[in-house]
Amino acid sequence: MNATDNQPKGKKMQVKIIETGEMMNLEAIDATTSTEWTADLIGNHGAFNDEQFRRELDDDGEEINEYWVCSQAEYEWWDAVVSDLNKADSLKQEAKAAGLWSEEVESEYQEIGHNDLDAQAAECRQFMEELLSSD
Repeated sequence: MNATDNQPKGKKMQVKIIETGEMMNLEAIDATTSTEWTADLIGNHGAFNDEQFRRELDDDGEEINEYWVCSQAEYEWWDAVVSDLNKADSLKQEAKAAGLWSEEVESEYQEIGHNDLDAQAAECRQFMEELLSSD
C-alpha cells in the first residue's frame, strides 16, 4: 500500500500542524481538469516516505486517515509550492484563452527546471505572470 491510498481522491489534503494542533488544508488543483492532486504531488516528491507528512495514531495505535500531520515549517513550504503551482496553472489557462500560448511558449515553459521544487514552482508562476504582462 502506498501513502496516497488512504487519501480520498478529489478532496483537499487536510493537515494537522504538530506545534499548534491547528487543522489546515493543502489543495493543488489542475486548472484544465479540476482534478485535486495534492497527495500525488507530495507523494511523487517523497514527502510521505521522508515522513514530512505522517499519520497520527489514535489511542489504540491505529492510523487516523482523515488527516496528515506535519510541522509548521513543512506546511508553510508545501503551501507556497502548491500556491505557486496553482497560480501558474491558472495563468496558463488565461494565456491560452488570450491567444498567447504557442508551441514555442510551451517549449520554454517545459524547460523550466530546478533541483528544488519550490524554486521551480516559483519560476513557473513568474514565467506566466511575465507572459501575461507582456500582452
